[in-house]
Amino acid sequence: MDIFFNSFSNQVFLWLVKNKHLVIKLFFLAHILQAINILTAAFFVARIADGNEIGVLFYDLGGKFGTLAALAFLVTTTPGIAKRFGIRHPVFNIVQTFRRHFGIATFLLTFTHYAVLRLVPMMTWQSFSLPPFRETLGFFAFCLFFVMFITSNDLSMKRLGKWWGRLHSVAYVIIWLVFAHVALEEIGLLTLLLGVYAITEWVSLIYFWTKKKPLIPANVGPTLVSPSSSTPNTAVATPTRNQI
Repeated sequence: MDIFFNSFSNQVFLWLVKNKHLVIKLFFLAHILQAINILTAAFFVARIADGNEIGVLFYDLGGKFGTLAALAFLVTTTPGIAKRFGIRHPVFNIVQTFRRHFGIATFLLTFTHYAVLRLVPMMTWQSFSLPPFRETLGFFAFCLFFVMFITSNDLSMKRLGKWWGRLHSVAYVIIWLVFAHVALEEIGLLTLLLGVYAITEWVSLIYFWTKKKPLIPANVGPTLVSPSSSTPNTAVATPTRNQI
């Protein structure tokens, strides 16, 4: 069964790589549709106070958009975790190849979740109030997602250089913010999944750093050899292999 799955995964990966431009176009189409969905949801949710039933439907779906965003985020983190542990599989290669677009989809779903449940209602029919702590954590996660979103392009990678990777390492913080945001509402399957991923990601980082750290050779002093006949009563210091 595993052999069949690996073979199938390889075939899918090869087809996706061969048709990479087509797949990217489909991703862009999905991003455009999601952007339209955000605008549509905002339009109807803003009219909930007038008894708009479609707006109520979008508002009720706000939590589902957040769940999809969390799952999409976990998908984007999986190849990095696997790579640090030295795990190779065609499925991870597929995600890694289109990781940028999975990240864009994550942000758009996150934005939909925030806009439907908080931003649009606060700007239209809901009176302003200080958000609870879990929403504050979610807002910080959203801001970090936004930073990653606007820098997920070749130009940003070129301009930022090594700082681009350091900037996107905020994903290690985001996963804990998302975990706390969800956990403070309820403990369910998604909460457990986020917790496992958060712990596994940091364990993979520690494992990678430990494995990458070079071994420090022992500090061995000079070795004394017996004096030769030509140099009586003289100790000659011979450098060890570590000193050469």
